[in-house]
Amino acid sequence: MNLDNISLKFSEEKKKEIIDAVKTNRKSMDSTQKYHSNALPFLFQEWHKLFPQQTQTLSCTGCRKAVTKFFTLLVEYWEKEPTTRTGALSRP
Repeated sequence: MNLDNISLKFSEEKKKEIIDAVKTNRKSMDSTQKYHSNALPFLFQEWHKLFPQQTQTLSCTGCRKAVTKFFTLLVEYWEKEPTTRTGALSRP
């Protein structure tokens, strides 16, 4: 999976919305140990636009973790300096 290609699918405005949603969700997880009630559905909505064939549901714990992890990695990628980007999503 190439993050450069995925990044091209988002406008600058949508990128900002995703960054805000990821940060809001992270703050909620850090303070209350719960996903943010508005940020999480937004991330799922964006996930389904990107990957319509990969169904994820809010009621699935693994799905929530996967979607939030994906968008967290994407935001980290966007926030890196352009010269340090690799473009590939690393797999452990």
